[in-house]
Amino acid sequence: MTRETTRIARGATAVFSGSMVSNLLIFAYYVVITHTLPVYSLGVLYSLNLVSGFASTFLLLQLPGGFSRFVVGHFQTGRLEEARYLFRRGLVFASAISAGSAPALIVLAPTITRWLFGSPSYLTFFYLVVVDFVFYTYNSFLGIAVSARRIFGFGSLMGVASTAVRVGVAFALIFTGHGLVSVFYGWIASDVLGLAANLYFSRPLLVGGGRRVGLWEVVSYSLPFFVASGLVVALQNVDRLFVLKYLGTISLGVYGTLLIASNIPKILPNSLSSTLFPAMVKFEEERSLTRGVVSKAVRYMAMINLPVLGLVAALGEPLLHLFLGRSFFGAWT
Repeated sequence: MTRETTRIARGATAVFSGSMVSNLLIFAYYVVITHTLPVYSLGVLYSLNLVSGFASTFLLLQLPGGFSRFVVGHFQTGRLEEARYLFRRGLVFASAISAGSAPALIVLAPTITRWLFGSPSYLTFFYLVVVDFVFYTYNSFLGIAVSARRIFGFGSLMGVASTAVRVGVAFALIFTGHGLVSVFYGWIASDVLGLAANLYFSRPLLVGGGRRVGLWEVVSYSLPFFVASGLVVALQNVDRLFVLKYLGTISLGVYGTLLIASNIPKILPNSLSSTLFPAMVKFEEERSLTRGVVSKAVRYMAMINLPVLGLVAALGEPLLHLFLGRSFFGAWT
């Protein structure tokens, strides 16, 4: 247990360090776009984020999570051939989802953009969201390798590099007058780098013999999470849809920016959660996941979460005014 605790701590440190750098870049990125892009453009961006969020939840069916559970479990307990088989089947699912979803989204694009904006004025942006979704789908399955191999240091470095590319491309295009489309090109450039990195980290799972195992356990594991996450995403986005439909795109620009800012305090808790996952799966596979192990994990999460939330409550208002500017002065309440 001591050895696993050390590995978890090291992994959490690596993920936290990478997440901190990435989120600082993203923070600078949003500070820049909130000062350089009109609030209406921000509203368009967050409207299309809604499309992306719903697509990644309802079209992926939480299958990456299901495959991750069993690929990580097999890999961590030395069953490499079974892990390879499931990992490769995951990529088959990624191809099927992409091949079925992308054409359907393109056909529905005029209808969806008309509903969001009153006219199909932003079809180019919507098509770029579809391209981003395809890359996201493959990265969701390929990224399982980082968790299975527990190479959180390398994974964090590539996360920082991917974020730097996203921010760099967007800044270069924004400052040369390309406007909102710069954000979407930044997403895609970041996705391409992420895909290349994930392919590199996936070599042990892509190359070598595999042993057939059933897929039903993956599907049955994913199904409850799909139902739960679908309900959560739907409920979480009801407010955004309400703001968009009844208060307008500009109000959604303000509201969406505040929601993104609220994610920054989650860096540390999310880092610990990411590194706990493969360890907990290993304990479960070895039948050594006890109440004491779960209790200790919950205590760690509580010790980290509560001080962070208190700090946000104390400093949120002045930081909001400092970094987001005049358009957001009344948003703290």
